Parts: sequence; C-alpha cells; structure tokens
Amino acid sequence: GDFHVYAVNSVDEALEMLTGVPAGKRQPDGSYPDGSVNARVQARLQEMGEAMREFGRPPPAADANAQPGAAPHAP
Repeated sequence: GDFHVYAVNSVDEALEMLTGVPAGKRQPDGSYPDGSVNARVQARLQEMGEAMREFGRPPPAADANAQPGAAPHAP
C-alpha cells in the first residue's frame, strides 16, 4: 500500500505530483511564477553562482578558459 506508480509526461508534472507545489512555466522574461518549484530552483542556483563569485571562482559557464565538455578545473 506504500508503493505507487504514476505516469507523467514531464519532470515538471512529476515535481508537482511529488511536492504538491506548482512547477511553474517559464515567463517571457526568463523568470518563473513566485512560489513555484522552478522559481525556487532558479533562486537557489543564482545564490550558488553568487557564492562562487564571492570566493573568486566564476561559475563553470562563465569560465572563459573552459572547454565544452571538459571537467571543471581545481583552483
């Protein structure tokens, strides 16, 4: 009785089912509706990027020396 299988069409649909919180659709400006799972994820990723910059290391996507598909290098 504790195991269930649900069919979903997308990860967003699964997130909504598992959390009970709307996943949120991307808005034209690139943001997500306040309170949505995707808005929370976006905010956390921004916080993590800012923390990396504070410690003097750019996020991998902003690293000018990074090669596509290469593993990030150690400082």
